Amino acid sequence: MVGKLTSNLMCSCSILPYVMGLSPYKTPNEQLLEMWAEKQGEGKEWEGNESTHFGNVLEPIVLTEGCNRLGLVPELDITEPVVHPTLPLAGSLDGRADGKSMTIHHDPSKGIYVVGNSRIVLDGIGVLESKVTRSRAEDFPPMWRGPVQVQGQMMCGGYKWAALIILYGGVEMRIFLFTLHAGTEKSITDACLDLDRRLNADEIEYYDLADAADAALVYSLGDKEEPIDLPAGFDILCEEYLLLKEKIKEGSEALGVLTAEIQRKMGNHTSGLAGNYRVSWPVKKYREQPEKIVPAKPAHQARQKTISVKEMKNG
Repeated sequence: MVGKLTSNLMCSCSILPYVMGLSPYKTPNEQLLEMWAEKQGEGKEWEGNESTHFGNVLEPIVLTEGCNRLGLVPELDITEPVVHPTLPLAGSLDGRADGKSMTIHHDPSKGIYVVGNSRIVLDGIGVLESKVTRSRAEDFPPMWRGPVQVQGQMMCGGYKWAALIILYGGVEMRIFLFTLHAGTEKSITDACLDLDRRLNADEIEYYDLADAADAALVYSLGDKEEPIDLPAGFDILCEEYLLLKEKIKEGSEALGVLTAEIQRKMGNHTSGLAGNYRVSWPVKKYREQPEKIVPAKPAHQARQKTISVKEMKNG
């Protein structure tokens, strides 16, 4: 594993799921803010975690085993990024292999999945991408777990095929074989150009907000205390907000009553049967832990992720 070879100031294939709004782990605005900080010399290098560490450790093993199953010889020590000839897009390859025009057939019994077809011709040099996940094996991985990344890598290097090799739970390998998909290629092109425009603007221009947490990130200062006059019709939204909160409250109260009634009938039993339903009320056990002294923390502020709406009474 050579590591990241691409610049933090342009779109790379690994961040495509973020800027395209496909990932559950990072919103487009979170990625944009990280790159904007890098642009201003305030970027922070992510050190990774246990999952990414073992992903790196197992990468050559996964790629080698996957290529053995396909009958390929992998090239793993790649020290230069692949850069798109016209788009502001680059990629770091885990590996490459010469397909030697072999025909591979879709065969789930062998863990080989030809995406969108019954077979694929491995025409010339192709992309190898390794993923290690604790998730259960899938017939097609989500777009953020490699598919959009290898599409971008094929675009950058002019490759005609890619093998996404995923090790699930440390015990099951599946190989997904791709050719370039025209619709995905266009979406990647649009996303790259849009990100490049935002990165080269004089002031940061945010993406549409993904959720309340995204809003708290974008508008983190909260330093304007004077009330703002909201647009016409927002009083209706406020009324709907309060009605929904009341429904949630009523639902939570009713749920609490039902839960208590079921628990009363179950007593000290940890499971129960009611027709076609199985009810579980498990016991969570905690290990003994030594006393901890919480270190001091400097003063700081963070924007809340929720709002408060109250109806103002006249008079």
